[in-house]
Amino acid sequence: MKKAVCLTMTMLCILLLCSCMKGESPMFLRDQNNDLADARMDQLFNAIKEQDKDALKDVFSQKALVKSGNFDVGVEYLLSFVQGEALSWNREDSPIVFDDVEDGGKTKKLVTWYAIDTDEQSYLVFLVDYPIDTIDPENAGLYSLRIITSEDENALDGSWEEWEIPGIYVPDN
Repeated sequence: MKKAVCLTMTMLCILLLCSCMKGESPMFLRDQNNDLADARMDQLFNAIKEQDKDALKDVFSQKALVKSGNFDVGVEYLLSFVQGEALSWNREDSPIVFDDVEDGGKTKKLVTWYAIDTDEQSYLVFLVDYPIDTIDPENAGLYSLRIITSEDENALDGSWEEWEIPGIYVPDN
């Protein structure tokens, strides 16, 4: 009888402690993911602001550079598309987060929307980033970028899964 009461009390304490931790852990992880996403956007924003093609290329993963086909075309498109002096950026919402652990390695994928303001225009930027990938190190870095003017927001078709293409999206027209 004593063992049963002791076991019940122990289980109850474990349950209560775990439920308290759950309330704190997601906030900590959300802040960490926001920081990772914002750090990548800051790199991207500075490269756009400085019109620095090499810095822009350094933001992307090796896998994205290879799979995109002709990355330089995407860079030229991006730098010519953004009109005016880049002034500021802000995250539209917390990133969608995907974590994968495999054979001791870890992959973290962040899907995030940002707004960029210039002195001439406002833009929305869609990013798929792998800030951490020890399973496939060639994949670590920015994988997808799609940019539109804020006025074109309602013209977007499809889902983010369809927009997840390697490199910088360049429209056909």
